[in-house]
This record gives sequence, C-alpha cells and structure tokens, in this order.
Amino acid sequence: MNPIPFRQGDLDRLSGLYSLLNAYYALLWTEPRSLFRGMFRDAISWLHTRRELDSAISSGITVSLLMELNQGAFRQVSCKFTLSRPLHRRTRLNMYDFLNFVDRFARPPQSVVMLYHGNCLARRWTTVTGIGLDKLLLFDSTGENHIFPQRYG
Repeated sequence: MNPIPFRQGDLDRLSGLYSLLNAYYALLWTEPRSLFRGMFRDAISWLHTRRELDSAISSGITVSLLMELNQGAFRQVSCKFTLSRPLHRRTRLNMYDFLNFVDRFARPPQSVVMLYHGNCLARRWTTVTGIGLDKLLLFDSTGENHIFPQRYG
C-alpha cells in the first residue's frame, strides 16, 4: 500500500508543519493515521503556547522554529527523528551537487529530505523521498508527486 500524504489547507502557510508530519508519515506509514492527527494537534497546541501560532498560519514556520517544534511538540511519538541543517542558507550548489546531496539523504524508510523551495512568487516546504531521472520525488501536502529542480536553478 502506498500512503497518501496529509494535505495542507488553502488558507494557511503551514507547509513546514505539514512537511514535517509528512516526513514522519513517509517513514512511519504503517502507524495509524490517528497518531499523526494527534501530532498535528500537539504541534498546534505547542505553537499556541509559544505564541507562534498566528505567525505560523499567516507567515509560515522558520527552520529554527521547525527544529524546536520537532523537539518540543511530539512527545507521544516513540521514535523521534532528528532534524538537521546540513546546508546553510547561503550555501549554493550546482545542479549536479544538489542532486547528489538529495540522493544521499532521501532514503526511506531511514531518512527523507525536507526542502524549502519555490520562486520569488511562492516558497514552501516539501518532503523529498527520492530522486528520479530528472526530478525529485515528493511526499507533499499539495498532492504534487515530483518537481523538476532545473526550474529553480
């Protein structure tokens, strides 16, 4: 059975939260969906308690807040995943090096890559589960199942 990613609402900027939940789901897809609904509730409660919920809904979630959320909100999950930032914001890779980087880390059921991508009009988080001949394979909250990285230079 192929799991179907959780879908993000049209009126919020919570792609980071959905990408994180979908990363967990891509790696733990045999767990009941109710576990992930509980994780979503815990994340919303955690953001509310920290007074970050309004900002997250209207502006999105920063990398640092996403990393904190992963550590602080998901207490009922028996296996915690580590979020790391192997590439810093200003790191520029050519296409070949970028695809090699993704290929090295996108290895379900052990690991996936969360990627912040887009263009000047719209940027968002997604979960990358692998690499095809010319595309990144996604487990994405919009229902997209791939992107062509050449579009983003």
